[in-house]
Order: sequence, then structure tokens, then C-alpha cells
Amino acid sequence: AAPWKPQVFDAHQNETVVVLTELIIPATDTPGAKAALVNRYLDLLLADGPAPQRESFLAGLAWLDGYALRQHAKPFVRCTAV
Repeated sequence: AAPWKPQVFDAHQNETVVVLTELIIPATDTPGAKAALVNRYLDLLLADGPAPQRESFLAGLAWLDGYALRQHAKPFVRCTAV
């Protein structure tokens, strides 16, 4: 099978979704969001869903990166827990 390629997310957005969802659903004694491929589910959901939902989600990712850049001078995926 060909490697998975997002339909909606670009590479940076996909990485952001992987990091963000793993923060929300971390791996414990059970798999976390990364192992469960939640990013792929969200990409599929947004690809098949209404355009306003997709635009809102992508705007939220952009806001998160902008906030991280303003507060920490690096994108969200490069920030570390304090």
C-alpha cells in the first residue's frame, strides 16, 4: 500500500495535530492519539465534512501556531512543557 498522505493538512498542520492530540490523549498503559492515528481520522473527517468546519479547524491550528510564535518565538510543535 502507498504511504498515507493527508487530504486536508499540509505537513506542518499534520505534525501540529499529532502533537496536540497526543497532549489531549497521551499514551499511558493504552495507546495514545498518535498510535491511534487520530490525525488521519481528523483529516478524513475534515476532507469529507462541510467547508466551514474545515476552515474553522485550520484557522484554529493557525491561531495556535501564531500564539506559540508570539509567546515563545517558535511554532507550537517546537514548544516543550514547562
